Parts: sequence; structure tokens; C-alpha cells
Amino acid sequence: MNAALDVDALRAQLQGRELKMWSGAQADAPVVQGMWLQERLASDLDLHASWVAIRRRLQGQAQIEPGLKLIVMLQGRVEMQLGRERVSVGGQGPECLLLAAREADSFLRTLPGAGQQKQLVLSMPSAWFSAQGLDAQPGFARSAAFCQQQLAYQRWVPDARQTALVDQLLDLRATPEHLQALHSECLASELALSALTRLHQAQAEAGAPASGSTRAVQCLLELLHSGAAEGWTLAQMARAVGTNPTTLQRQFRAAQGCSVFDYLRRYKLGQARQALLHGATVTQAALDAGYGSPANFATAFKRQFGQTPRALRPS
Repeated sequence: MNAALDVDALRAQLQGRELKMWSGAQADAPVVQGMWLQERLASDLDLHASWVAIRRRLQGQAQIEPGLKLIVMLQGRVEMQLGRERVSVGGQGPECLLLAAREADSFLRTLPGAGQQKQLVLSMPSAWFSAQGLDAQPGFARSAAFCQQQLAYQRWVPDARQTALVDQLLDLRATPEHLQALHSECLASELALSALTRLHQAQAEAGAPASGSTRAVQCLLELLHSGAAEGWTLAQMARAVGTNPTTLQRQFRAAQGCSVFDYLRRYKLGQARQALLHGATVTQAALDAGYGSPANFATAFKRQFGQTPRALRPS
């Protein structure tokens, strides 16, 4: 494997939203090329979005300020070293991760290899919660407890609306130029709302503040992502990770906001979406996602992503 290039050492050229980054002479092919958006919104939300082609393994330090950082990975994968824990986001399908920080910290981010990366990062600083009056609301206590943890996280598969919000933030061409900043503000606020709603629901179902993925849930996610648990019952999954079905389902729902099998269904649809983007036929994507009928697959796909599989295939 090629050694990772340091992102901070690359030379960058940004024209409008078009980004190019080189590791050598400018005549060489760019290491990174595509769309890039980074701005501080009027509400003090920090927004960073990109849809780029990456040609090399990259690595660099990222910063998190007190508050929450939402990562929505629609294509590609990023690996993060959070304290002693190594956390991967994306790779096998779209994924969201909500990361909390009690105090400012840095962590190592690695983009493991060549490919397309489509992601959005929305930072919600502690001051933003105060400015919105959220911290004065009694019902915010559980979310506040999550925010006070250091590098705790929640993850889930993005729904159709969250996916659409990222797509709209990356492409505001249909919005008049003088209204684009306002449009970005509205879209980012809705994305923040959706993440906080997901956090609240997960905590309410768990009955206690979230504390990141439990070891059993993390082990199960690895089994599901690798395909090793294909066709297993919940009892078989629970036995494999050293717990019982009731406890596993409760812990999984608290960490992911959905049942084990709902997560697996969304995860497989996410894999099918990636396959379609890379030229797979609808029939093949349906079979890979476990659907015997392309029609049933199309119905489930549209419910999840808001568009038909055929609309997603490259022309």
C-alpha cells in the first residue's frame, strides 16, 4: 500500500467551488479534484462539503470544537482515530456519524484509497445551542449529556431527506446567487435538526444518555458489514457477540436508532446505491441487496432515497 500523503502538504487551487490539489508539479495529475464548499454560516454553524475524486491515500489532522460534529458520508470512506478507538464511516454504503466533544480536540483522519468521496461535515459549536435557546429547554437535558462526553458518537444510515439535503448543499445552481447563502443556512439548519431528532429518539428509546457504540454493537456491525452474518437470526447474532437477543436489540436501537434488521436493509440498499453509481444493472443491484424482484427493490429504494434505481444509473 502506498504511504499516505499529508493533506496539509498538498498545494491547492480553488476556483469558485472547483478544487484541485497536487502533491508534485502542477503539470502532474491532481491528487484531489472536484467540488468543494466550506463556509461559516450566519448562525455560526460550520459547513464543509465535498464531492471529489481522490487518487491516493491521504491523511491529516482534523479538529473538533466543543459541541457536535455531524459527518454524512454518501460515497467513499473515512477512518478516524478517536482516542484509542479507530472508527470508520462509510465504505459499504451511505452512513452518518454524530460526534460529541466536551472540549476542543484533534484526531487523525485517513482517506484509505483512490475513489470518489461525497461527504458533508456540519459542526454545531456549544455556543450555537445557546444562541438557539436549545440548552434552556427541559427536554434537551439528554442531548446535552451526550454533548458533554468526549469523542462519543452515534451512527446511522441516512434517510432520503438527509441524502437530498447534502445533494442540494453541494449544488445550488437552481438558486439565485444572491439567495444561495440563505438557502445554505436553511438546508444546514434542517440537517442539524434531523441529526438532533435522531439523537433524541435514540436516547429516549434507550432511557439513558448515549455513550457511543457498545462493544457488542460494534462487533455486530463488523459482522453485518463483512457479510459474515448473512442469513443469521437475531439469536445467532447475539450469541456471536456474547449477549442475548433482547439486550442486543435494545443496545443496537440505542446506538443506531433502528432495529438490527432495519439497519441491515438500509445498509444493503446503500450498497446497491453505490453499485448503481458504478454502472451495475438494476437487476444485479436488486439481487445483491437480497431482493428477488426488481419491482420490490425499486419500491424500497425509492422509499429510502427518494428516487428510482434507474434514475441513479449513469447515462
